[in-house]
Amino acid sequence: MNAYQIISFILIGTIIFAIDKKKEYIPVPVLLLIVGIGLSFIPFYHDVVLTEKMILHWFLPALLFVSAYEFPLKDFKKYYPAFITLSTIGMLFVAFLFAGLIYFTLGSALSLSFLAALVIAAILTPTDPVSVVNILKSQPIKMI
Repeated sequence: MNAYQIISFILIGTIIFAIDKKKEYIPVPVLLLIVGIGLSFIPFYHDVVLTEKMILHWFLPALLFVSAYEFPLKDFKKYYPAFITLSTIGMLFVAFLFAGLIYFTLGSALSLSFLAALVIAAILTPTDPVSVVNILKSQPIKMI
């Protein structure tokens, strides 16, 4: 990927983000995805390769930082016990529950051990934090 492609990506992303600052009419991530798919058909962008390092080192930290930066510190302090409980005990409970469901429904058909079902459940159980933040922002109800 050359400098012109990087600059054009930044410019396109900024323009799309600036179209609707309040994010009320256009879901920006969906629009960016559609524009990205459209750009893949333009010959100028054919040699662009999206690697795992780019996603894990560039895009994901930026998305998580914005979500964490916008979250009020007083709310974090207020709901800290719930966050810790749900992120540890809650995730373990759901992982074991999901592993049991996988083991009892698919275990005999696929000859899965409970440990293999637990590994599959541990992979599938964690939620996407960026999606959760966007869903919570769209709710009209204030957290208790």
